[in-house]
Amino acid sequence: MKKSIVAAAVIAATGFSTAAAAEVFAEDAVIAVSGDEQTTQETSSTPFINDNEKAQTAEQDLSALPSEGSQVLDVVSTNSGPAEDQTITDLPSGNNKNETNLKDENEENKSEGSDQTDEVKENENVLLKNEESNLDDKTSIITELVVTETPKVQLNGWSSDKLSYFENGQALIGVKTVDGKLYNFGLDGKIIYGQNKVGEEAGRELWVCADKQTGVLFTGLTHLKKEYNPQGEKTVYYDKNGYMHFGQLTLDNKNYFFDQKTGAMAVNKIVAVTDDKSYYYGKDGTMQYGQHQVNNDWYCFDNQTGVMKTGIVNLDKSYQPDDPKVVYYNTSKSGKTPYGAMVYGMANVGKDLYYFKDGSGKMLTNGIAEVTVDGTKGKIYLGSDGKAITGEKETGPNQWRYFDKTTHLMVAGFKDLDKIKDKTDQNKTVYYDTKTGIMAYGQRQIGNDWYCFERGSGKMITGFFYLDKNYQPDDPKLVYYSPKQENRGAMLYGLQEINGKKYYLMPGSGTKAVNKLVDVTGGKIYLDGNGVMVTGEKETGPNQWRFFDYNTGLMKTGFHDLKKTADKTDRDKTVYYDTKTGIMAYGQRQIGNDWYCFERGSGRMITGFFYLDKNYQPDDPKLVYYSPKQENRGAMLYGLQEINGKKYYLMPGSGTKAVNKLVDVTGGKIYLDGNGVMVTGEKETGPNQWRFFDYNTGLMKTGFHDLKKTADKTDRDKTVYYDTKTGIMVYGQRQIGNDWYCFERGSGRMITGKFYLDKNYQPNDPKWVYYETTGKPGSGLGKMLYGEIERDSKVFYAAPGSGKLKNKYARVEKDGFAVYNQNGDRAVNTQFEYQGGWYFMDRNGQVAKNKLVKLTKDLEPQGEKTVYYGSDGKMVYGTRKIDNNWKYFHPGSGAMAVNEFVNIKKAYNSIHNEDQNYVFDKNGNLVYQAEYEINGSKFKIDPATGKAKQISTRPSWCKIVNGQVIFDPPGYPTLYAGANTKLGKLLLSASEHWGAQFSSGGRDNDKYLDCIGFVMRTFNKAFDLHMNAANVHEFVTQKGYAYMLPSVSSLVPGDLVVYCGTWTPVTTRFTHSSIYVGNGMIMYMAQGGCQIGSMYDIAYHYGGPAPRYPMRLPV
Repeated sequence: MKKSIVAAAVIAATGFSTAAAAEVFAEDAVIAVSGDEQTTQETSSTPFINDNEKAQTAEQDLSALPSEGSQVLDVVSTNSGPAEDQTITDLPSGNNKNETNLKDENEENKSEGSDQTDEVKENENVLLKNEESNLDDKTSIITELVVTETPKVQLNGWSSDKLSYFENGQALIGVKTVDGKLYNFGLDGKIIYGQNKVGEEAGRELWVCADKQTGVLFTGLTHLKKEYNPQGEKTVYYDKNGYMHFGQLTLDNKNYFFDQKTGAMAVNKIVAVTDDKSYYYGKDGTMQYGQHQVNNDWYCFDNQTGVMKTGIVNLDKSYQPDDPKVVYYNTSKSGKTPYGAMVYGMANVGKDLYYFKDGSGKMLTNGIAEVTVDGTKGKIYLGSDGKAITGEKETGPNQWRYFDKTTHLMVAGFKDLDKIKDKTDQNKTVYYDTKTGIMAYGQRQIGNDWYCFERGSGKMITGFFYLDKNYQPDDPKLVYYSPKQENRGAMLYGLQEINGKKYYLMPGSGTKAVNKLVDVTGGKIYLDGNGVMVTGEKETGPNQWRFFDYNTGLMKTGFHDLKKTADKTDRDKTVYYDTKTGIMAYGQRQIGNDWYCFERGSGRMITGFFYLDKNYQPDDPKLVYYSPKQENRGAMLYGLQEINGKKYYLMPGSGTKAVNKLVDVTGGKIYLDGNGVMVTGEKETGPNQWRFFDYNTGLMKTGFHDLKKTADKTDRDKTVYYDTKTGIMVYGQRQIGNDWYCFERGSGRMITGKFYLDKNYQPNDPKWVYYETTGKPGSGLGKMLYGEIERDSKVFYAAPGSGKLKNKYARVEKDGFAVYNQNGDRAVNTQFEYQGGWYFMDRNGQVAKNKLVKLTKDLEPQGEKTVYYGSDGKMVYGTRKIDNNWKYFHPGSGAMAVNEFVNIKKAYNSIHNEDQNYVFDKNGNLVYQAEYEINGSKFKIDPATGKAKQISTRPSWCKIVNGQVIFDPPGYPTLYAGANTKLGKLLLSASEHWGAQFSSGGRDNDKYLDCIGFVMRTFNKAFDLHMNAANVHEFVTQKGYAYMLPSVSSLVPGDLVVYCGTWTPVTTRFTHSSIYVGNGMIMYMAQGGCQIGSMYDIAYHYGGPAPRYPMRLPV
C-alpha cells in the first residue's frame, strides 16, 4: 500500500493537522495497525500539503479569528460597593505533555543538533502511539502504514481548530500579538482563555485575561464578572501588553489604585499606600480630595496631593467654605475610631486635652464641655487655644471656677483654698455651684441647709451674722451659722443653746425669735425681748396669761390648779389654759366634748346652776347647769337630769333647761311643763293637741290606747289613737299599717260599723264604708273592711281598695240569687254583675231568664240598650235565634244591633260560623230582603242566607264596624261614633258628599256646596229633614232652625258652631257655619273643600279668629 494513500486516509480519519501529519511521517517507518506484520519501505519525497493548499489553509484559519473590535467590556459600576480583594490562583498544570508540546520540543531538539536525536525519536514514538490509539476505532480498514523521512513542512497561520498560530512552522507560545491583537498561547501552543498567570517580573506576578469567546486579551479598565473571576466580580486594569496592573495609576489625569495582590480597583475605599500616606478612592475609583464621609466617619484629604490628613487640622474656606473650623483627625491606628477619622468629644493630643464638638467636630474654645474622665462624668474648660485648663480660672466677669490639676474636671461643692504666693487671702472655705461650677457668694441653699459666703471673697461665714440688705434685701435678719465641724457653715434652726443660754432660731428663716411664742418638741416655749427662753407664769400679752414649766420651759395647757402664794393670794382656784394658745380661759369654753364656764377676770371654773347673761351669752342668755361632781366637775350637763329630787331636761347642744317642751329621750319622748319639770298622765300640749305620758317613766304613749272614765274625765271611756311620730291624738281617717281606721272628730273616739264618710272626712268622694265591730284595738277592731261583709243579718260588699259599699251586691244563696243594696238589705228591679257575668233581678226578686230586657238610663248610665239574658240568666253576646229571628248582641256591651250593618266575627257567629257581614232592621231582626237601606247606606242581601254587602256610594274610608262609625277621610283625624248616635248619623251622611267642591250658594247636590249648604245637606240626609236657607244668617235668625247655647262648654257632638265676621254683638250678620264633632274640633266646607279642624283656628274673611257661637239644631 502506498504511504501517500495511507497518510491521506489517516488525516481524513483522525482529523490531524497537516503539521502533525508532517511530523508523523517525517521518517521511514512501517507501523502495523492490525496483526503482527511490520514492513519497511522508502518514503516518498512528495510533501503532504503543497504551497497552494498551505495558502488556502492559512486564509481559512485567519477568516475564523475574531473580527476587530469584537471585544466587549463591562462598564465599571459607579454604584457598587468597594470590591473585596481576591487572590487568583495559578491554573492547574498536568504532568503529561500534550501533543503540541511534544512537537515543539522535537523542533527545539532538532535545531540543537544530533545530541537530541534520541529524545526526538522518543517523542515521535509517543506521537505514533497516540495516533495508533486514535486510529483503532477510526481506521480499522487500514492494515498498514508506511512512514518514510520527508523534508520539513514550513507552515504559517492559524491551525484548523483556530486554537494555535504558527510562524515558520512553529506554534506561538506565551503572550503574542497576532494581526494586531494580543493572545496568550500555552505551552501546547493553544490559546488560553480567561485569567492566567503567565510569569513574574521584578518579583511581581504577571496576569492576563483572555476573552472566553475570541481569546483576545483584555486591555485597559476591565470589569471581571464571576465567570472570569469565581472569587467575585472586580474591576482591574490591563496595560497595553495585556498585563494586570497593581498599585497606583494615573489615567486621563485621574488617579486610581489597584490592589497590590488582587489588582482590584479601590472603590469607596481608603487605601494606605505607605505607612504615612493614605488616599481615598471614590465610587468611580478616582482619587478624592477635601472632606468626605466614609462609613459614617468624616475624613479630609489634601486638596493638592489627596493625602489623608491627621492630627489637628485647620479647615479653612478651601475645605469648609461656610464655616471654617479647627478639627482633629485620629492619629492612632488602634482603638474604636478609625485612623484618620474626625474625632468628636474629648481628645488627648500630646500632653494637652482638647474637646471637639459633637456633630461638627469643631474645636471648642473659651467654653465648657461635659466629658467623662476615667469613668467620672464632669466638665472641663477650654481656653482660647482649645486646651483644657487646670486650677482656678475666671471664666467670665466675676465667675470663678476651679479645675482639677490632674483630671482637668471642674470642681463642684465645698473646697478649702490654701494660701499660695499670689493668693494670700485664700485660706478659706468656698463653694462652687454643682451645676455651673461658679464660686458662690451670699446666701446659698446646699442640700437641705442654707449657707452664706462673703461677698467679694466667697469665704464661708460661721457664728452669728446679720444678713443686711446686701444679703437679704427684703428682710434683713440675724441668724446663726454652725461653727462645728460636722455641719460647719450650715444655718441653724430651732432651740439652740448658745453660750449657756437657750435661744430659738425660727425654722425656715433662722431668725432669732424675740417676744415670741414658738413650737418646740413637746410643746411651746416663750422667748423674751432678748430672745432668751422664759419659765413660770408670764403675761405674754395684754391680759394673756400663760404658764411655762420651770424645768423645760414648755407652756402648760389644759386644767391647772393654782395655789396661793405670798404674792398671789387669789390663786386657790382651778383654771384652764387653752390647748392651742396656752392662754388662760375666761367665759364659756368647749373642752373636748363638754362646755365649761370660767369666771371673767379671775378665770375661776364655775359649778352648779349658772345664768349665762349677756356677758357670757350675748345673743341668747340662758340658765344652764355645770356638774359639781368630781368625775366631770365643771362640765355642762345635758338631757334628763335629776336635780334636788326633780327631773329636768337640759337641751342637748345648748344645755338650756327645757320649758313647755316635748323632747326626745331614751325610749321615747317626755314633756316638760312651765317650770321645766317632767309631767305624767294626759296633757294638752298645744291647742287641741292631746298627748298621754306614762305615770312612771313620763314617756309619751303612741298607737291605740283605751282611756277610762275618771272623776274629772267622764267622756273617757273610749279607744283613741296617738300618732306614732307626734304622739298627738288622731281625728278623721288614718291608715295604720295596712289598714284604714276612722276617729271621731272632736273626741278622737274610734268608729266601728257602717259609717258615712262625708266631706268632713272624705272631701273629694264621700262614701259609705264599714269598720270592723269585733276584736280588739290593733287586732282588727275598727279597721275598714273590704269584700263581702255579713254583720247583724245584713250583707254588704265593700269595693277592694276603696272600701266603698256597693249599691248592689249579688250572691247565690239557698233559694237562688240574692241582691243587696248599700244598706245591706235585699234589692229588686236592678242589673247586677256576678262572677264576670251580668244578670237582671226583676221586680219580683227573680232573675230574668230567656228574656229581652230594655235597660233604661237609670239602669244603664251609658245609654239605653236592649239586651238578652239566656237560660242561665247571664247576658248574651253574639248571635242568638229568638222567636225564629236571628239577632245580634254586641260583644262587650251586649247591646242588640238595631238598624245596623254588622261584621260578625266567627267566634260570635252561630248563623254561619264564619266572619260575615249582616244587616239587622229596626227591631233587631236579621234582614233577608234583597236590598235594604239604613240611614242612606244601601246594602245588597242574599235572601237565602242573609249575608250582606254594602253597595251605597259612601266612601270606603267611612264604615260601620260592630255598631260604630269609623270616619277616616284622607289627611284628617279619624272620628268615631255609635251608628245610632246623632254624630254617627251625621258622619255617615257627610261621607256621601265629602268630595264636594266649594261653591257659593251650593245647596241641593253632592258636588257643589257652600258652608251652610254642607250643614243643611248633612242634617237633611241624616234625619230626613227639609231645611232650606239662602245663607247662614237666614238659617239662624230668620228661619230659626237652631238656637243659641249658654257657652262653648255646653257643646256636644252634633251641635253647630256658627261664626260672625267681626267682633260685634250677635245681631251682626252670621257668615260661617260648621258641625261640632267633639274635642274642640269641627267639620265644615271652605275654599279647600270639606275639612276637619280646630274650632279655635278658623280665620274667616277678616284675617283672624272670628267670634264663635255655640248652637244646637233639635232633631
